[in-house]
Amino acid sequence: MEKTDTKTSWPGILVGLLIGIESTLKHNPKIKVYVPKGFYPEGFQLLKGAEFAQCKLSNKVPHTGEVVVNESNNYSLIQQL
Repeated sequence: MEKTDTKTSWPGILVGLLIGIESTLKHNPKIKVYVPKGFYPEGFQLLKGAEFAQCKLSNKVPHTGEVVVNESNNYSLIQQL
């Protein structure tokens, strides 16, 4: 069986975050956010309201709530929420 890298490139993570994150944060900037172990620093920056001109991505509504890093990469707990 071929071993695959489970870490997505940070631009991919940023795009995933951008889709709906700014709208969600407008309604509830304190929402608890779960991220996987290995989440890129750029993703955290985007949550805090960063802009990435080279990718044409930005978040104008900074996240002010708790960020939970899922150390085990097991999302069964999150699926139960």
